[in-house]
Amino acid sequence: MKIKELFRDDINRQIEGVIKAADTRNILSEMDEFVVTKELQEALLSFFRSYTNPKVTNTGAWIAGFFGTGKSHLLKILSYALANQEIEGRKTGEIFREKIKEDFELDAAVLRALNNPTETILFNIDEVANQNEKDKASVLQPFKKVFDRKLGLSESPHIARFERDLIKENLYDRFREVFREIAEGNDWESVRERHMIYKSKVEEAFARVTGNQERASNLLGHYRNDTVVSVEEFAREVKEYIDSKGPGFRLVFLADEVGQFIAHDIRIMLNLQTLVETLSVECNSRVWVVVTAQDEVTALIKNMSQADKYDFSRVQARFYVRLNLSSHNVEEVIQKRLLRKTDTAGEFLVKSFEMQRQNITTLLSLPHDSKYNVTYKGSDNFAAYYPFIPYQVSLYQAAITSLSNNNSFSGNYTSVGARSLLNIFQFALQKSADKDTGNYIPFDLFYEGTEALLKSNIKSSIAQAQRVFDNPLAIRLIKTLFMLKYVNDFKCTVNNLAIILAEDIDQDRDEFREEIRTALESLIVRDFVQEVDGVYIYQSDEEQTVVNAINNYELNYGIIRTETAKLIYEDIFGSTLKLKHIGSKTDFDYSRKIDGNFYKSNGDIAVNVITGFEDESFTAEEVKTRSLGLPELFVCLGDDYKLKSDIALYIRTDRYLRINESNNLTPERKRIIETKLFENRDRRKKIISDLKGKLTAADFYYNGRKISTAVLNPQDRLLEASQELIEGVYYQLGIMKGSYSREDVERLLKSPGQESLLNADDGLNEVEKEIFNFLTNQSTANKNVSVKLLTDYFRGKPYGWNEMNTTYFVASLFLKSKVRAIVNYSEIDNIVLAQKLTNLKETAGVVLQPVRDISPEQIAALRRFYFDYFDKPLSASDVRAIYNTAKDSFTEELNRLNAIYEKRDIYPFVAVLEGPVDILKLLA
Repeated sequence: MKIKELFRDDINRQIEGVIKAADTRNILSEMDEFVVTKELQEALLSFFRSYTNPKVTNTGAWIAGFFGTGKSHLLKILSYALANQEIEGRKTGEIFREKIKEDFELDAAVLRALNNPTETILFNIDEVANQNEKDKASVLQPFKKVFDRKLGLSESPHIARFERDLIKENLYDRFREVFREIAEGNDWESVRERHMIYKSKVEEAFARVTGNQERASNLLGHYRNDTVVSVEEFAREVKEYIDSKGPGFRLVFLADEVGQFIAHDIRIMLNLQTLVETLSVECNSRVWVVVTAQDEVTALIKNMSQADKYDFSRVQARFYVRLNLSSHNVEEVIQKRLLRKTDTAGEFLVKSFEMQRQNITTLLSLPHDSKYNVTYKGSDNFAAYYPFIPYQVSLYQAAITSLSNNNSFSGNYTSVGARSLLNIFQFALQKSADKDTGNYIPFDLFYEGTEALLKSNIKSSIAQAQRVFDNPLAIRLIKTLFMLKYVNDFKCTVNNLAIILAEDIDQDRDEFREEIRTALESLIVRDFVQEVDGVYIYQSDEEQTVVNAINNYELNYGIIRTETAKLIYEDIFGSTLKLKHIGSKTDFDYSRKIDGNFYKSNGDIAVNVITGFEDESFTAEEVKTRSLGLPELFVCLGDDYKLKSDIALYIRTDRYLRINESNNLTPERKRIIETKLFENRDRRKKIISDLKGKLTAADFYYNGRKISTAVLNPQDRLLEASQELIEGVYYQLGIMKGSYSREDVERLLKSPGQESLLNADDGLNEVEKEIFNFLTNQSTANKNVSVKLLTDYFRGKPYGWNEMNTTYFVASLFLKSKVRAIVNYSEIDNIVLAQKLTNLKETAGVVLQPVRDISPEQIAALRRFYFDYFDKPLSASDVRAIYNTAKDSFTEELNRLNAIYEKRDIYPFVAVLEGPVDILKLLA
């Protein structure tokens, strides 16, 4: 069975959707086909309740809804129903009542409305408004124009006033007859808008009819100068007209697309409010104004200032009755007017759905996190929608609204009301009419029905793509991507595109996705499409110009390498990261390399990230070989051409945007630049995310061996893998046991007796031996060694000792009398040394000297000499204390004897002290 054979009504018949408000053709067929949905029923009841309530003074109604919800069609049907005109023996109001007869309350309200004689004036305000009008804020002008037109008067205000004056004097018909005679058979109505050409004839006809030759001179010129169009004057003219029709008569203005006409200009909004209010007051609520708008009233004020919002609240008050139509309304209309199936077809579709429910749901359902994830509710719902899919209504509405908001349509105010959603769906259905059942309407067919509305440059861009590509799928994709370009809440991923372009549920879904991916790649190469983080975006001509400029930006691998290093070492690892050795709690600076090139040089060890971006790539064995004997940790990411391309595109785009930041851009170019800026920010985030993924899976190598890690976070993996690097390069690090602070150093020097290090044997541990040997070697070479020089030396290879750890053992050697500390050529004690060592800024001024080893026999000899000389024991226990005590005693003795010896000129016998004084000078 063919798709076209499923339907009760001919799908090729003429269906009037939302057409021009002024079009009065086929009124009866329009009324017959009009569908009163449940939603519409509620809206109509709200309107007719207020319309027939004599106490209502706010005689304005606002019909709102997005594209395709049927607001313009409803406006037109209301004009027919209220006018209740007779056509071919049938009254339009009664036809309307047939549609609602089951709703008794609504039917009663409509009947009350029809009991009052009513005339309606239906018009599209944008089409009627004079676009050359000096006062762009005037909403009165189109209202007056259509009112005068209805009365058969001129659309020019001053001529209409002239005609009204003649009518009041009962001279209008006579004037028309005389003018026709004088104007050689030309009717007044046919030439009045060109009255300047017939100036003399107008004046002659007026003089003959009125007998006033003097007044006839420059007649219409005087009228032009004296005519001032005002809301008050217009309201009086309307009142005169409705009064002439008798009591109970009503007049209804029905203005389409008012929302777009007044949008973004508070003056026009207030002008409309004043007009409706004045008409209501002047005409005692017998004149109504019904308007339509693309958005709800609240949407129009979201960007207003507080003052403008306050002013607009008065406009809202005038339009007390609000009819807000949703997409549910149009879905029901489409089903009833276009998709009604024959009984046989309905049964067939129900059975088909039950048999293939799983396949249909799997193939045609969008992801659950999508707002457009609307699928068939059951077999009956499937039969009602087929061959369409439920989400297509809301998705197409979003597409068409977003295109309108981005100035994609031709014509004034870029209105998309010229064609209805019903028309678009009918067009798509006709395109698929000859296909077998089991096929579905793909989303790209909606472009065909929309194309006529588009600006020529957009159509030509897509036409160019059709000339370039011979792959039908590529053309379908570019049409679809264009339609969805500005729909921010729908992501055109390969998976989503495969769903909305699906036609046959039996097709191989994986194969179709691959075909889409291939077609998209060809579109990207020619710059018709851009891919950002797995989302594909249509590129306009202007965007293609920008993309070409970006792609042509010259870029060498060195720039890519530097940017990649920046992303890895600064954004992922962190610019302040140091490699911490867990055992010694020591932080190590390290050089940062990428593909063997330095990014930043800092330290004895290095991390070398191998990206695989260069033409030359390395196998695991080659990397092992390259790493032998080097103080480097190799981090191998593996080849990834896509990642390299993304980074290159990020850099090119960033450079282009920096160069093209200017206030002298066209609005379109400025929009594109801003879009590219946001895209590039997202691209950078995606690149960082991808690099993190690569680092999470990267292989680490050191000295010819692959290193395994037990963690996943890139930074943690680096720190864990670096342990082998640190311990391999700083192989003497292991002899440093423990970790020491400034407080530990200070406590050691100021309370030496409490430290376990100073045990009875005064032996040196491995760390102390290394320090002492270094000092001894330097002393032998006659080189002074400061604490700063010492700590720097042991910070480097092969030690890697923390400065404070080294300082702690310098203090230990000092207390063990293995080193002396000298500042400004004077030896300092433990208290002063503690102050110096705990302030790293002062360590450069402290010079260390090794102390020669003293044997126990030498110490014993000193003790005996001391006892013999001073007649008291040398009680100090450690070498430094013995040395200091003896030296202090000898210095004191030297000073005492020297004072006596200096009196030898007075007392010659003291000359015998010369020998002892010289000896004490050596000891002091």
